[in-house]
Amino acid sequence: QPIYIAGVIGPSGDAYRPEESLPIEEAREYHRIQAEALAHSGVDFLYAPTFPAVEEALGAAMAMGETGLPYVVIFVLERDGRVLDVTPLHAAIERIDGAASPAPLFYSISCVHPSIAAHALRDEAASSDLVACRLFEFKANASPLSPEELVRLDHPEGDDPDLFAAEMWSLHEDFGLRILGGCCGTDDRHIRALAARMAPG
Repeated sequence: QPIYIAGVIGPSGDAYRPEESLPIEEAREYHRIQAEALAHSGVDFLYAPTFPAVEEALGAAMAMGETGLPYVVIFVLERDGRVLDVTPLHAAIERIDGAASPAPLFYSISCVHPSIAAHALRDEAASSDLVACRLFEFKANASPLSPEELVRLDHPEGDDPDLFAAEMWSLHEDFGLRILGGCCGTDDRHIRALAARMAPG
């Protein structure tokens, strides 16, 4: 306790291909239908993961904000601290915070390995007071392989669960990330190991 139910809204195209993303107003209209349906279904907040481009994320943020529910925007990051459309993370957050009303509850990153996130968050493209204040969450891939390499595999791929948990906890200690979880390649073993790290005492 407590348990919160998220209404999930994904990008219109491939989460790893920013060239497939929608411009702001098209994205606002496209995502409004799902945002309203989820809001009326009784979810506690709206959750928009793995957006590869800031403009579509902003349109989705506007649509989610119009529902009156709190919402979260999640980006995929490159190793250099940039969103996949090459926008620096701090600039992406500043852009959406300044244009969406209300602004997101917080921001998150997902679908990359902890080692990639650690490198990205130390880069000047992601390192700022704004990022430190607004980035709360990380949901990690269990494998450091690229998305293209993972897609070619015929099985899930991931690190040892205890190693995964240790790397995730280091991100909490180094960058203050408060919400930690798993994405591609993680299973119950990874989440149990992470929960054991997070448990008090």
